[in-house]
Amino acid sequence: KDSHDRYPNIPVDHLLQKLEDLQGLAILASNLAANIDPAFLRRIRTRADFPAPGPEARRRIWEKLLPGPKLRAGDIDIPRLADPFELVGGEIRNAVYTAHLLAAMDKTPIAMRHCVAGLSRELGKTGRISDLAQLAPWRDAAAAGVRALRFHGAAAG
Repeated sequence: KDSHDRYPNIPVDHLLQKLEDLQGLAILASNLAANIDPAFLRRIRTRADFPAPGPEARRRIWEKLLPGPKLRAGDIDIPRLADPFELVGGEIRNAVYTAHLLAAMDKTPIAMRHCVAGLSRELGKTGRISDLAQLAPWRDAAAAGVRALRFHGAAAG
């Protein structure tokens, strides 16, 4: 072993020492549990797994986060957004936030094209490639929305 092997472990060693010294409760959260260091796992007494929501739960999350039917365009198809794309609640929230921003930039009620843009952007953040063919009617408008958001963000920064 050389110094290159030792230095990447310094943050892990530091956190493990802090856990050993702690006289209370520590709550650790990760959406990459498979990547948790085995030394951490040995020190965890209780573990709670929260599985990703299935299609029906994702539909409910989209429905809860979107404005009511009277405050949005009539073309939003929640099953089409929720069923094929395995997002967790926070990712759906981020997709809806993006959709709201795009709708505000368009000065229109939130519509399917805004939701598809938010969904596409969220999938892209994690490098997930999904078959967006079922969203084809909105794909071009969504891509334009994401580009506009990028440009607008660059201009503001």
